[in-house]
Amino acid sequence: KDLEACPNGMLRGRDGIKCNGLQMLYTAEQLKDTEHLISKLNASRKTHKSEDAPPVRPLFRETLLKFYTRSIVAARSVLDEHKPIVIMDWPLWLKWWKENAGYTYKDHGRVIFATHVYKFPHPWTSDQQAARDYFNRDLQIVR
Repeated sequence: KDLEACPNGMLRGRDGIKCNGLQMLYTAEQLKDTEHLISKLNASRKTHKSEDAPPVRPLFRETLLKFYTRSIVAARSVLDEHKPIVIMDWPLWLKWWKENAGYTYKDHGRVIFATHVYKFPHPWTSDQQAARDYFNRDLQIVR
């Protein structure tokens, strides 16, 4: 609904905060003090902790699904169905896409899902076996 209410970030969203897509990730209370929010995110990133990262909920993927579907239809007006369109997401979300996307070659052309696997361990991984162990969950998902 936030995307539909302010697709270009020009309108004001609920609570009088300029709509820029952040309403999908943070509460109105958090967005009242964006300087503090940005400081917390930067501090969190520097200490390799993610507790201040935005929550990820299926609702966000449902919104992305609607956005991607409209985008694919628009792209197909200039791209033939053989040209791949790539959608990227984290490994843990690939199953959700497989179960919910429903993109068919007939209606959407060639749509490919991609992912990336990287982590920022603390302490840093220093040998190959430790790296294999650390990435095992994501690699099992991709396999």
